[in-house]
Amino acid sequence: MSYQYELLSDQYHFQDFLADLFNEKFQTNSFETYRSSGHKQFGVDVYSSLKKIAVQAKKKDIHRPEKKLIEELLADLDETVKDISKFPHEINTVYFATSTKKFPEVQDRCLQLSKQIGKTIHFFSWHEIQSEIHQYTSIRNKYYPHLASKIFPKQLVMIPVLDTQSVIGRRNEISQLKTLFETNSIVSVESIGGIGKSTFTKLFYQENSTDYDHLAWIDYLTDFKKDIALNESLANSLQLSFTEDDSIEKRYQSILMAFNSLKGKILIVIDNLQHQADINVEQEIRKLSNNSGIQVLVSSRQRFIYFSTFQLPLLSQQEAKAVFRIHCSKPIDDQKLDLLMDQIDRNTLLIQLLAKTIQQSVELTIDQVLHQLSQHDLETYELNIEIDYSTDTEQVSDKIYSLLKKLFAFTSLHNDESLALHVMAIVPSSFLSIKEVLDFFNYQGENRTKMINAINNLHKKGWLERNGDEVRMHRLLQDIVRIQASGYFIYMFIINGLLYVLKSANTAFSTTGYRLQQYAESVLSKLKGPKTQPIFQPLFLLKNNLYIAYRYLGEKEKAEALMSEMINDLPQVEKLPFNDQLFMARLFHNMGIHFMDRGEFGEAEKYLLKALDHYPDPPTDTIIHTHTALYSIYSKRGDAVNAMKYTRMSMDYLQKNQNEENDHLIASVFNTLATLYLQLNDLDQAAAMIHEAIIWHRESKSKDKTDAALADIYSNAAVIYTSAKRFDTAILFAQNAIQRRENLQLENDKRLIELYLLLAEVLHQAGEKDKAAQIREAFKEVETHGDEEGV
Repeated sequence: MSYQYELLSDQYHFQDFLADLFNEKFQTNSFETYRSSGHKQFGVDVYSSLKKIAVQAKKKDIHRPEKKLIEELLADLDETVKDISKFPHEINTVYFATSTKKFPEVQDRCLQLSKQIGKTIHFFSWHEIQSEIHQYTSIRNKYYPHLASKIFPKQLVMIPVLDTQSVIGRRNEISQLKTLFETNSIVSVESIGGIGKSTFTKLFYQENSTDYDHLAWIDYLTDFKKDIALNESLANSLQLSFTEDDSIEKRYQSILMAFNSLKGKILIVIDNLQHQADINVEQEIRKLSNNSGIQVLVSSRQRFIYFSTFQLPLLSQQEAKAVFRIHCSKPIDDQKLDLLMDQIDRNTLLIQLLAKTIQQSVELTIDQVLHQLSQHDLETYELNIEIDYSTDTEQVSDKIYSLLKKLFAFTSLHNDESLALHVMAIVPSSFLSIKEVLDFFNYQGENRTKMINAINNLHKKGWLERNGDEVRMHRLLQDIVRIQASGYFIYMFIINGLLYVLKSANTAFSTTGYRLQQYAESVLSKLKGPKTQPIFQPLFLLKNNLYIAYRYLGEKEKAEALMSEMINDLPQVEKLPFNDQLFMARLFHNMGIHFMDRGEFGEAEKYLLKALDHYPDPPTDTIIHTHTALYSIYSKRGDAVNAMKYTRMSMDYLQKNQNEENDHLIASVFNTLATLYLQLNDLDQAAAMIHEAIIWHRESKSKDKTDAALADIYSNAAVIYTSAKRFDTAILFAQNAIQRRENLQLENDKRLIELYLLLAEVLHQAGEKDKAAQIREAFKEVETHGDEEGV
């Protein structure tokens, strides 16, 4: 059995953990951390003089490319072997412990070096470490207290309510699926849309719940990791608590680990799963089943080649007619009903929708329905839609879309109902809180009441599913509503509501922020193609807002992909009658930053200069960020003249618009000017600028000024006065910088180490070489191995 425990927070915590783990492993208390950071450790972090075992701990960021990790580990291993040769105590065995998986290249190097130095070297990867953790309760209780002796509910996430007695047929398929689970831990229920995959999985879930110790139902929206990480019911059931600042990755990994620590037999259902461009969904789901007691049931319209597949068949003719009669109590001729079932391929969704439509209508008869459905040649009907099905079912899917189009065409809906349908056609296709939908699209007052009534009516007519205060629209129906829309102008007002909320909400690390992103992703994924031309502007604005959210939250791959799409859209954007110059300025600024991140400084410069051309008069404080970006580009090129130019422009703007909220920025610009004058070797001007920076920062009343910024100003002053050979003043500023940085009380602060080394350099140049050497020796180990992630 394998387990998933979250990585510990930092390098030093990792070392303490390893000392405790090895004491448990070898039934001793002789393992202890060897010396402390800043002292010579000779490549040893944990040591036992009794066992003569040394441990070197290497905590890495496992989300980086494997090639880079392997290169670093091999270099670290060689350095460790070199260092332990100078270790003043006896060593027989070395454990090279890492937070990575077991790379064969590193294991082979350990075996090779073992022969060379005559000591046994073990590559102790996180895979082995996790198996050790599970053996020792004391370790789990100390380092993973949230997993210690907890009682978890059977229903980890409550399933949408289903009256199993009303489900026609499917019992044979339930038995077949149970048999498939006897030899497979992950099964995907696949079929074309409208056959009843979700109903079938709910039926399996409910009728077999007694076979499982724990069950969880997860609706796939637009992002698998977010659907897991933001599931509050799931987190609460697993007794996990998160803060607003916790990232998606941290939440996700914590929930995975909690899943894999559960005892007994567990069923996890993931409804309506889809492939994603940015992650391997199949690989992530296999992580869910690391615990041998977990079975995962997936429903999908797509094919997953690494899962065992259960192809859900159509209902039999008799079952299909029975479903129809459940929803329509009017007398219907059995032969005509047979004809209808043949016309619609016994598609469960169509059966229910037609039955409810006939039941609700005063005049509509089955004869009229049959006539409408026979008006066109279904096999040659052209559809302007991307169909998301496997190739072996695509023709049937075409037919279903054709049938739905005709059905939709002769079904009358009131204006409010039509509007509600269009809203539901662009949101994620899973059960959503009605309140959330109305909030996110900014429906207030009378309009909100109308929407609630419309949703209730659509549920009665069969277009929407209700589960308490939640509502869902089938993906097929979403597609058909968008296809049938005579024009997309209706979506302009709908999107503007979402844009308003997205702009005004705090989209930082919060559940609301992430949920808003999911709605925006859903809208952009569902409104595509030529018909969106009239609503290009609001869609582009939505892309821009989503890009900013991605960038702020560190979702680099999504930000990159979206910005590339926006750059392709730019020629069309520039043709639009935009009156919002500030928006265009910010857009060009974002594009410039995008190219800076990619190291394409020529392109970055082009877009940043465009941004400056578009700022309104007077501009806003955001122009400072554009000036700063240009300064950065020119500084990298060694173009001090242009770097000075844009720094001076920032200063001119700030001094003209100076207020309590931006005067800390003036301090920052003076600090930049000091650096530029230092590069030009004008030490008098550099000193004058740095003193202005100190004064502005000290007198600033802005809530945004920080000790971190002041520490940087002081460190710059130390460099300037060292260059001027005024060492007493330089030493004082270096010490002040260290003091300000220490006030922040940050763990494993690399910048603080840099400031100590700066002080050492100043002391060395001042002739106090012994003091400088002491500081450097104290930080030599950190300087050598300071590239560790998390250190």
